Amino acid sequence: MQNTIIVKVESADEHTEKLREFYFSYIAYLRASYVWFHSAHHATRGVSFSGDHVNLYARIYQYYSEQIDGVIEKGIAQVGIELACPKEQLAAATQIVCEYPSPSSISPTAIAATGLCMVKDLIAFLEEQFTCLETCGALSLGLNDLMAAHANGIEDFVYLLKQRTAVEMEDGL
Repeated sequence: MQNTIIVKVESADEHTEKLREFYFSYIAYLRASYVWFHSAHHATRGVSFSGDHVNLYARIYQYYSEQIDGVIEKGIAQVGIELACPKEQLAAATQIVCEYPSPSSISPTAIAATGLCMVKDLIAFLEEQFTCLETCGALSLGLNDLMAAHANGIEDFVYLLKQRTAVEMEDGL
């Protein structure tokens, strides 16, 4: 008797839906992070103003701004044009931003500490989504590369923000 091998393959529609969820959420995270860190750039003050304003927050928000376009374009190629909807992007980004205190209402040290939480949350999101997309077979080589490159860039901000908060928060690095 000959063995029959049955391979279950998720349909393209299942992959597309998982990719749609990923891209929609990631675009929202990038938009939220851009806006929040741009606000931090303007709201920082005090002794560390010059360094925070130019070398920390400007670097971070510019990084996010530079990544958004490529993510949207890759998402449109893999999922569809609906990812380019600014209303959907901003509505979702607003929900994310509202989970964190506004830079304009907290101290300079709290801005850095909150920013550190934000970048760690974004890295955790990327790691979780990477595993999910890889497990279900929806992770293309190009998306794998994009996610890894972004996580690498964002991890640099963890170092910078930890250093910024280390003395004032008495963090043991």
